[in-house]
Amino acid sequence: MYLQGDYYGDKILTGSENLVQGTFDKNHPISYGVNNLYEGVTICHPQKIHNDFKVYAYNSNNQPLVVYSEANEWHGRIIVDCGFTKHWDGYWQKAGQHQYVSNANVWLT
Repeated sequence: MYLQGDYYGDKILTGSENLVQGTFDKNHPISYGVNNLYEGVTICHPQKIHNDFKVYAYNSNNQPLVVYSEANEWHGRIIVDCGFTKHWDGYWQKAGQHQYVSNANVWLT
C-alpha cells in the first residue's frame, strides 16, 4: 500500500454508522468506549486501497485516515493509521487516543 499526501488535519472525528467525512466506524471493535477521535496533525492517505482492506475512518478532508484488514490465509489482522502524528508526545491526550490505541492493540492480537 502506497501512502501519499501531507494534509493539515488537527480536527476531532466523531463515531458514525455511516462513514462520511470526519467520522469513524463506531460499530467496529476498536471503537469500544471511543466517542471522538483525534485525527492527527500531518495526515497522509492511501493512494489506492487493496481489496483486503476496509475504511475505518475518514479524515476531515474526506480521505481514508485509518484502514484495516481482517486476517486471511496470507496475513493476520492489519491496521494502517495515516494520522500517525496523533501518537506523538503532546497529542496523546487528545480525544479518544488512549482507548483507541488500547482497543487496536487488543484487536490485532
